[in-house]
Amino acid sequence: MMVDVNEPPSVFDYPANPGTQHPDEVGLTHYTTGPGLIGIFDSKAIWASDLRHLNDSSEFTFTFKTAAYSLQSTPALYQPGGWVEKYPGLADRIRRSADQAWTGSVFVTSFSTKQSDLSQFRGYTTPGNAYTITFHARELERRAKSLGWRLERVWYGTDASERIAELVIGAFAKLDNGDYSTHGGEDAVSEAAWQDLFLGLAMVAPTFKDAAFADEHEWRLISPPSYFWSLPEPPTDTAPMTDQRLPVLWRAGPTFLIPYTKFPIGDPPGFGKDSSLVKFCAVGPGPHMVFATSSLLNFMTSMGYPSVAGQNGIPYRG
Repeated sequence: MMVDVNEPPSVFDYPANPGTQHPDEVGLTHYTTGPGLIGIFDSKAIWASDLRHLNDSSEFTFTFKTAAYSLQSTPALYQPGGWVEKYPGLADRIRRSADQAWTGSVFVTSFSTKQSDLSQFRGYTTPGNAYTITFHARELERRAKSLGWRLERVWYGTDASERIAELVIGAFAKLDNGDYSTHGGEDAVSEAAWQDLFLGLAMVAPTFKDAAFADEHEWRLISPPSYFWSLPEPPTDTAPMTDQRLPVLWRAGPTFLIPYTKFPIGDPPGFGKDSSLVKFCAVGPGPHMVFATSSLLNFMTSMGYPSVAGQNGIPYRG
């Protein structure tokens, strides 16, 4: 794969994992309903929900429990004379974190390298009311970086556990190297090392999932960690979110209200200075595919995106 040396490093500069397609070739696809599709193009923004209020909130628990488990599963840590024995203060903080809740907020929205996946239609849409929006991967990454967000591939199972263990090992290594001030005594040093590790784990937690979800081939837009909510207008190209404050809105979930924020996708082609993020839109499985496809094409044209609409290949069984 050719890499443009004039561009900053990209998460897409590397080959795809075995069994997956490269985002440069297929784009990144977002699954949504009709109201979701209209909302995205009316507001020129994708909604990103607070991870703690989604089914995926267990990922924070998974990350911190895996960090605690690494203390007894990683030889460099648990062997006699190893770092767990040498630095019991940090080891204790890591163990206790497995039962503690994350109190900040991270907002996420999901994509897949699968453009037509029945399980994701079932998970993110409703029967006969399903659409996909496929985005240009590198354009989406450029927009994310400009706004202080990250576009990251999700890691599953063993891959996730190994990466978490590497962070834990790194924390002990920094402690062993004397990277933290000894002012305040051993407890203060252990706490400083833990706070450093905690922030690192919180940053990567949204990119880790259980191996049971590996078939989703998921990528995520991830907001900066936010410890405060505020109510101004969503960010723009000239006013990115850099102060750990995200504008919060609310939507109704099945059983409770869910906070979310908006990630701007910009203008359609021919408007403004940026290239369009949108590659293609498609109608998912439904009972009236011809009418639905025609309506989608007319809608996309009215939104400034002519000739980017079609239909999904999965047959409908109502």
